[in-house]
Amino acid sequence: MTQLTDRRILVTESYPDGRNLAARASIYRYRRPPLDLAAAVLAELPARRGLVVDVGCGNGKYTGRLRAERPELDVLALDLSAGMAGTVGAPAAVADATRLPLADGVAAGVICAHMLYHVPDPAAAVAELARVRAADGTVLITTNAADDKAEITALWRAAAARATGADHEIPDVTEHCDLDRAQRLAESVFTEVRRIDLAGEVSVPEPAPVLAFLDSQRSITGRGLPVDEVLAAAHELVAGTIAATGAYRFGTHVGILVCR
Repeated sequence: MTQLTDRRILVTESYPDGRNLAARASIYRYRRPPLDLAAAVLAELPARRGLVVDVGCGNGKYTGRLRAERPELDVLALDLSAGMAGTVGAPAAVADATRLPLADGVAAGVICAHMLYHVPDPAAAVAELARVRAADGTVLITTNAADDKAEITALWRAAAARATGADHEIPDVTEHCDLDRAQRLAESVFTEVRRIDLAGEVSVPEPAPVLAFLDSQRSITGRGLPVDEVLAAAHELVAGTIAATGAYRFGTHVGILVCR
């Protein structure tokens, strides 16, 4: 188990509430082409009544959209963090993705958005998604591809070296379960898996959003580092890049797996 999957770190440091998620999400306003990922995911949910389960609901982005735009659905939000589950509105509960508190085949839809890389056993989680899905239901999984935000990982590495005078191994948030692995796991339990790749570029004109993004990762990527010093070094690097090129740019590559 690592800081990416440690339950205590995730619940008490990474996601005690929605602030870190909000800091990360805000940087994507600079994405080109623009992407409303929640809309893209919900568009794959067939028009039918029934229970939809948002596994790893986080700050409620998907739950809120479903409840507002698809009132015919019964939406249940689940998250490992009580601080997250407690803010999205009932019905919601604290739950482990590998032990969902649901009977077999009860869900017309299941959403699992950007959280498999935080599960110690992603295969067990995918099996649970399949278990609770109705025979004619749909499971929608999103995660990052292996090349997503490679420049951000490189920035952490360069800033850590500048701040400490030594090289450091920087964990890639996605490496535990990237899009390719998630697809393989899904294909092992679902009859049909369709993959939608959504790539783009984020071009940020000032350092602050990039630094806020890095700061939101301190409990995971920055663990064991003098994070304040590393962030100061990162500010110098980002500001220098912006001065030279007009923006700090990094690639983004996410995917949706439509599973039936």
